[in-house]
Amino acid sequence: MKIGRARAVTAPRPGLTAVATAVSLGFFALTAPPASAAELLDEGFRVDSTPSGVWTSSSVQGGDAPCLTAASAPPTASLGACAEGATDPVGQGVLRLTDDSAQAAGAILLNRPIPARRGVVIEFDLYMWGGRPYADSLGPRGGDGVSFYIVDGAASTAQAGEPGGALGYKGLRGAVVGIGFDQFGNFSNPRWAGKGGPGVKPNSVVIRGSESTGYGYVDGKALTRPLDDATGRDAAKRHVLIALSPENLLSVKIRHREGEPYQDLFTGVDLDALPNQNPLPDTIKVGFAASTGIAAANHALSDLKIRTLDADLGLAVGDDGPWQAGGTGAYTLTASAKPQAGVVDAPTKLTFETSAGVTPTAASGQGWTCSIAQREVTCDTTAVLRPGQSFPQVEVKVAIDRGTASMVTASGAVTSGNADADPADNTVDRTTGVTAAAGPPPNLGLTVAGDTTLAPGGSGTITVTTANAAGTGPATGTVTGVFTVTPPIEITGVTGAGWTCGTADRQVICTRTDRLDGGDSHPPIGISVRVPNVTGGPAAYQATVTTPGDGNPGDNTTTGFIRLPVIDPPPTGTLSIRVVSTPKPYVPGRPYSYSVTVRNPGATAVSGATLMIDWPSPWDRIRWTCTSSGGICPVPAGVGDVTKVIGLSSGGTMTFTVVCVMPPGIIETYTATASITAPGTTCTTARPCTGADTNSPA
Repeated sequence: MKIGRARAVTAPRPGLTAVATAVSLGFFALTAPPASAAELLDEGFRVDSTPSGVWTSSSVQGGDAPCLTAASAPPTASLGACAEGATDPVGQGVLRLTDDSAQAAGAILLNRPIPARRGVVIEFDLYMWGGRPYADSLGPRGGDGVSFYIVDGAASTAQAGEPGGALGYKGLRGAVVGIGFDQFGNFSNPRWAGKGGPGVKPNSVVIRGSESTGYGYVDGKALTRPLDDATGRDAAKRHVLIALSPENLLSVKIRHREGEPYQDLFTGVDLDALPNQNPLPDTIKVGFAASTGIAAANHALSDLKIRTLDADLGLAVGDDGPWQAGGTGAYTLTASAKPQAGVVDAPTKLTFETSAGVTPTAASGQGWTCSIAQREVTCDTTAVLRPGQSFPQVEVKVAIDRGTASMVTASGAVTSGNADADPADNTVDRTTGVTAAAGPPPNLGLTVAGDTTLAPGGSGTITVTTANAAGTGPATGTVTGVFTVTPPIEITGVTGAGWTCGTADRQVICTRTDRLDGGDSHPPIGISVRVPNVTGGPAAYQATVTTPGDGNPGDNTTTGFIRLPVIDPPPTGTLSIRVVSTPKPYVPGRPYSYSVTVRNPGATAVSGATLMIDWPSPWDRIRWTCTSSGGICPVPAGVGDVTKVIGLSSGGTMTFTVVCVMPPGIIETYTATASITAPGTTCTTARPCTGADTNSPA
């Protein structure tokens, strides 16, 4: 995470500067910042004075208050000049908090509140060098360190807290948060610095909470280099960056040498997680304090800058791909504000450009105003976005050309009128897979040939051939063929090149997975069959082929008969068949139905009966239904003429019914016919039992 904008090092500027401020006749005022990030304070401490009344300094221990090393006779209400030591040239000074005297303490506090509702970034140069180290089991080290603290802007305090290991923070009235740059290590020690802490931790940076928490310990990190390893001031300079978000998330980093990378110490530490921690107030004041004890060192700072915390927008792009060329799809765009960044309260714009071959057709999102120009989508909103929140999602619907490539990449970006801490993550690309355009579907059909006439006691082979109609797409999924035959035919074997087949009773099931292009056929399936010595007439068969995506499954089934020489035994049963139309005569414009009823009035059950019904047009295009008492309908319903094998127990009936509404003005006469044959009955193949009904309009 970036804390604000890591700004280039510039030559120090004298005095105190604030954007949209007035500095006149020693009077200094801060006003609310504009929507984009604004500099709130720029104090170098490099020259011989500070603006009148802006800072208050104090020394709760020792003889010297904080002083300007470049000052010799500063004006009243400026920070003072140092009482001893060489005076720096104007423009090259620093603010000295303590010299290397033992038992010294110094603190400064900004007298004017700074607006903080948008979060703040504070950066400064920090110096610790020379002095009198103290050695114990933890090693030699200077003392004690420097604290940076934030207090409520409404607080009237001007006095730092306790010196020594507390670094001037513990006891500070109105304190919001304190950060200790701790040489000696006692800012981690609850004995000196406040509630909680692991004990002495030299050369560390430590966060403590607000006054309401008892200056409670939040977290601490060891530094990669000693804070006080230099013997001179220039070599001791460290640059510190601190960010505090509107959600009370704190981030801290330090750079030990010019040109080196920062050491990230804390990122997004949630101060509100500390019990009783105060929220970030609307306005704040800032201050610094330093202390020495038995161990001592020089402590100074310079180049203090405070500005509003930059917003940090990010963009995520999703999609519902992979897509198919010639089809449609959708992108989703989600713009979010990073939790550790500032508020987004300036107009925000989303731009999104699709790849060639992908055309936006619609774009919308709650609170967004969107427009489309060719392949570019632009959406605007004026909604305010708090850190850690997301704008409502924008959906962009797209159409994919049939010739679009296998991968397409779209680019999105989000910008706002706010300064952005990390513009690099405001732009994102999204790559989506595209499959080839779908061609026409396959259309399988089959033919049945071979030995379809068998003598009693004989055997033969039935061939079933599957083909894909010319001009259709390939069948690439599993092809399944099913062949079923009725008694008395028996299946004795099955073969077929490339087919995997199995038999069960009078059924064969075969499958294969290789591709079948339009106009081609698979090798035939050969089904070996035999017939007993005594037969009872023709045997019906049904052959069906299926594959996923078949464009016309209605032509996937073929039915027929295996003709058998009939040796009719004396009939033992009888069947009757009746065809009835209702009403009679029929009335054009009113419902008109045909019913075919087969009855078994005999004393014995009849099986293997073959029923054939020839409906007149248009009944042969209308759905018929089957009901039965004392038998089982072969199917509950169907369309077209009927050829079914049925069975009925003694006294049983089976009825097939079709209903049509004849249009007004029709004057035609219609006739439906039906026949039934069954082995061992008086309804023989040579003399089927038949029925018919003719009806004319009223």
